[in-house]
Amino acid sequence: YSYIFDINDNQTEYIYQSWNGTDWVNNYRSISTFNSNNRRTVQISQTWSGTAWVNDSQYLYTFDTNNNLTERLYQTWSGTTWTNYSRSTSTYDSNHNRIEQVSQSWSGTVWVNQYRYTNTYDINNNMTQQISQDWSGTAWVNSSKVDITYNTNKDFLVYIFQNWDVSVWKNDSRYSFTYNANNDMTEYIYQTWDITVWKNSQKYSYVYNTNHDPIEYLYQTWDVTVWKN
Repeated sequence: YSYIFDINDNQTEYIYQSWNGTDWVNNYRSISTFNSNNRRTVQISQTWSGTAWVNDSQYLYTFDTNNNLTERLYQTWSGTTWTNYSRSTSTYDSNHNRIEQVSQSWSGTVWVNQYRYTNTYDINNNMTQQISQDWSGTAWVNSSKVDITYNTNKDFLVYIFQNWDVSVWKNDSRYSFTYNANNDMTEYIYQTWDITVWKNSQKYSYVYNTNHDPIEYLYQTWDVTVWKN
């Protein structure tokens, strides 16, 4: 594996080679271009033909004036030109939080919607909700949702996942987190929805030393009424 960097420590080239028994032989190469803000704007992937590097695919990245990534375009090499394949576009609020991300595929003449994420944030810029939607052909249709709550230290407290069922959101699974006085995560519990109640499934517990390094990890599963190691 060989790497080349520019004067700003951006990785502009990466080459992967394999050993043929007597020499290193080219296999794959990635070439990147960066803008004045050190943001990657182009990433080209190439394969070795035996005598020369041949284009395979590329990503093109577009940013707004706040350096937020607004578009990621993926193209493949046809042999003579770059052809659109897929793209992802994003929009942001005034705090630079991504509030929407839309993924599309290229039909040959136009971009066709595939799926969309819509995000909601609290006053501390913590993402509190993400809704996933699929394109029906004429409109966006709800697919799944996650609701997130935080403690005063901005640590995750609860993740609740739901799925869309015709006209309502239905619970699917839940993750609950516990922390010690040093803000180290000491436990998280995974639960699934059972008709009307949350049902325990898995639990992970952690013990730390005085340097906040994890020194013990315990995994348990729920057995009717108790946690079992």
